[in-house]
Amino acid sequence: MNPNDVDNIHRIPTKNKNMPRPIVVKLRSHRMKELILTQVFKHIKKETKITQRLWGVDSDNLIFVSHHLPPEKKYLGKKLRDLGKGKVSRTMSFENGDWVAVLSDNSSVIIKNEEELKALKRRLGIPSR
Repeated sequence: MNPNDVDNIHRIPTKNKNMPRPIVVKLRSHRMKELILTQVFKHIKKETKITQRLWGVDSDNLIFVSHHLPPEKKYLGKKLRDLGKGKVSRTMSFENGDWVAVLSDNSSVIIKNEEELKALKRRLGIPSR
């Protein structure tokens, strides 16, 4: 990654004034974003924590990296997580604009919208409310 890959960087407000404000980085290409997030999540699986030291800063302060999702994608992710216990594994990821979940039978499913979420519920035998 180089400085030309970054389109914009800004901080967003927090409710807790004692916490540092999150930094949002907008990249010029979606591909670069996916590459960075893939590497970050691979590191988390191995190390469980990301600190400033990883980026060359002499500090053990933690860094949290996540997608900045639009409300409808956040909603789908929450609904997917809330599906029946034991039916959907805790392995979920957001890739190329869609949620990907690994089911308890080790198959994976891509959820792009609420209709696909409803179809997954039917497949898993979870009653609709």
